[in-house]
Amino acid sequence: ISHMRECHYAWFFETLANPLRMSILLYLLDKPRPVNDIVARTGEEQSNVSHALSILRLCNLVRLKVDGRRHLYQTNEALFRPLIKLVDEQVCANCGDVCPQEKRKKKLKRKA
Repeated sequence: ISHMRECHYAWFFETLANPLRMSILLYLLDKPRPVNDIVARTGEEQSNVSHALSILRLCNLVRLKVDGRRHLYQTNEALFRPLIKLVDEQVCANCGDVCPQEKRKKKLKRKA
């Protein structure tokens, strides 16, 4: 793998590793939303949300949809949904006891 591609991979996964950006991506999976809704949902300052959205747009994870005077952000479904599906089906299924999701499942089974 070339150094240039390695940098691209690092930037992409670093983008996803940020809790605010991941929270925004997951929130936008339901439907396109304006910045004010994202700010209210995350509890972050608008400047932080706008900065996170600009980074997500650079990685093509989020798109801006202009609807009249409204500016709505939406997840790039073709890119992000398959990625989330892969994580749900493969990564969490194979990480065993170190995965918080698996620990929660075990606790729920014990309580039942």
